[in-house]
Amino acid sequence: MIYINSIFSYRLFFVKVKVKVDLGQSSGQGYYEDSMKLEDFYVCEEFGFMLPDPLRTLPDYFGQWNYLAENLTSLILQKQLREEVDKMPVLDHNKLKGYRQLRLAHLQLSMISSAYIWQEGDKGVPKVLPECVAVPWYKVSENIDIKPVVCHPDMVLCNWTLLDPHKYVTLASC
Repeated sequence: MIYINSIFSYRLFFVKVKVKVDLGQSSGQGYYEDSMKLEDFYVCEEFGFMLPDPLRTLPDYFGQWNYLAENLTSLILQKQLREEVDKMPVLDHNKLKGYRQLRLAHLQLSMISSAYIWQEGDKGVPKVLPECVAVPWYKVSENIDIKPVVCHPDMVLCNWTLLDPHKYVTLASC
């Protein structure tokens, strides 16, 4: 049996969650208590589940992903995205450092994959993704425990920027 007591903050979400787990000992002395930290779940008091200050580009090694992500719309309109993707090598996902780079890589690979599939609309949909996208997307997904699909955590929670980075964060400035 798990008992969860939570303390709520005025800002966005909970500040502290205390978990008390009954370990099943008949004497009643078998309890384990622990306080979880928001950071353990990539949640912060100021931004909630949104990734604070998400990255806009990956390191130079991943320049091809950056280029495709930045030029996705024009490449789709010119029907050149698949051609560009098919020329790419398989990049080593292990060169991504830290959670923020992994999240941006997942966002970029999700969008590149979706665009690759739907570039021609519902006609001529490929049956498989090229290895250069599928392999790193799957591996990055495993690392951050998010399925390799276009999803809310990518499209919303780590895909935002301040309109004016010199102003305090408000709903109007995002």
